[in-house]
Amino acid sequence: MEKPVPSLRQALNRPYWLPAEFSALLLLVPGYVAVAQLTSVRAHPAPRVSLDSLFPLIPGWLLVYAALYLFLIILPIFVLTERTLIRRAVWCYLSIWSLSLTVFAIYPTEISRPALVPGDGFAAWGLRMLYQADPPHNCFPSLHVAHSFTSALICRKVSHRLGNFALICAALVALSTLYTRQHQIADLITGAALAWLACRLLLPASAIGGDHLSERTTLNLAAVAAAAALLSLFGFWAAWTLEVL
Repeated sequence: MEKPVPSLRQALNRPYWLPAEFSALLLLVPGYVAVAQLTSVRAHPAPRVSLDSLFPLIPGWLLVYAALYLFLIILPIFVLTERTLIRRAVWCYLSIWSLSLTVFAIYPTEISRPALVPGDGFAAWGLRMLYQADPPHNCFPSLHVAHSFTSALICRKVSHRLGNFALICAALVALSTLYTRQHQIADLITGAALAWLACRLLLPASAIGGDHLSERTTLNLAAVAAAAALLSLFGFWAAWTLEVL
């Protein structure tokens, strides 16, 4: 006898299971900052191709960079329910983080940013905040892009429709890194390739829905994740408003 399909409320209230490997993933996050600090004195210019000159600095793309990336970070938390897939997803993230940090340590890179971000609106303010919080190192490969595409490919194991939408979001995140001077084209290509390789090797071959979630419930959960990302962006907008006032 099949288990009943959980409603959206039941899906949101379910206990969430995380494998022990998730602790190792959390330990790699401060490693990103440590590698950038330790290798900054010997960093090479990020690999550049002629097409990079076609992408000027446009602060407005920060809204895409921030909102869609946050959406792709939290989306798997909402839609993954099957334990095998959750564990494999953590392995994928562990692999892209570990390989990226290794490359950052062996071949550190930095990107050239403008000395001044033009404009006095919310996007320009946010981009200046981003530059202060995220130094221009650890560029090649783009971990930002690798993480986004990994999330999208993982979610595609739950729902092809959602996964395809997430892949479009990941592509927009990649494009936004060019317009915000966070990365260059070579960084994007290697980041996306790293995500594809990790998911190809580590994810199950077939789709896994998990807990008999319906397509509708899965998409509703994705909508909740999108609302959470937009709410976070609204919080930064409110902070900017208070600073302007």
